[in-house]
Amino acid sequence: MSKQALSQRLMSLPASLFLEMFEQLVNRLKEKPNPTLALQNWQQEIHQRWSAVWIADGSTLERLQRHLGQLQGQPQNPLAGKMMMVVEVFSHRRVAAWYDCNAQRSEMTWWQELLELLPSGGLVVIDLGFFGFEWFDAMSAARKYFLTRQKQKVGYKVVKTLSCGRYYRDEIIQMGLHHTHPCRSQVRQVSVLWGKTWHRYLTNILDPQMLSAPQVCQLYHCRWQIEDAFLLTKRLLGLAYLWVGGRNGVQIQLYPSSVTLRNQDIRKIAILATTIIRK
Repeated sequence: MSKQALSQRLMSLPASLFLEMFEQLVNRLKEKPNPTLALQNWQQEIHQRWSAVWIADGSTLERLQRHLGQLQGQPQNPLAGKMMMVVEVFSHRRVAAWYDCNAQRSEMTWWQELLELLPSGGLVVIDLGFFGFEWFDAMSAARKYFLTRQKQKVGYKVVKTLSCGRYYRDEIIQMGLHHTHPCRSQVRQVSVLWGKTWHRYLTNILDPQMLSAPQVCQLYHCRWQIEDAFLLTKRLLGLAYLWVGGRNGVQIQLYPSSVTLRNQDIRKIAILATTIIRK
């Protein structure tokens, strides 16, 4: 197909229709038996302990090209929008993908969708974009769990010190002491000294027997692997760039690029996406 023909397909094929057919294939692939994951001991413990272990991350999309027909009259290249991705931590399999044409949308505005999606007893690793006392309280009330970083200059008091050493501290804290709407639920702060910098992580898993301080650090480090998963998928599908200028085409292109499955499954996805677009 020529670039012009591809652009026309992406403009005319309804993104909602593409997503409906696309999700059917993804769900079929997920139902197939998976090869056993080669997990380390600490990963096996976490995988078996929680009903779900996910990573959630948002990203602002690249600017659209004005030379494409839909945008020729605009004074500047607009951003393509904002996407929010949720994948399994260890397998990198896609859980959910959300898109908004508003590139300025805050990640925090997706917290209700993420809260409803995460099963009871599930754990999600997030960045500071989801930092909020209301979110923390809602997660704890629903018996759902998070792991994130601590913001600088957040007021708190130490309620209990679980353990400490020269290079780490594991504490139960109460945040928002001087805030209009303080954090009602206690959280756990794990502080680790790397070089000359203290790194602080927050979780509402208060029992270190359920998630130890070393596991907190190791699991949060896995959050960065979501970038590798997205990069691999985009390379295999040839989706490193946005091909069209319309929002409809952007959504269609994002759905396949959000799927992080085994390589053979990704190739099946690519064949399906190409077939639907060609028809």
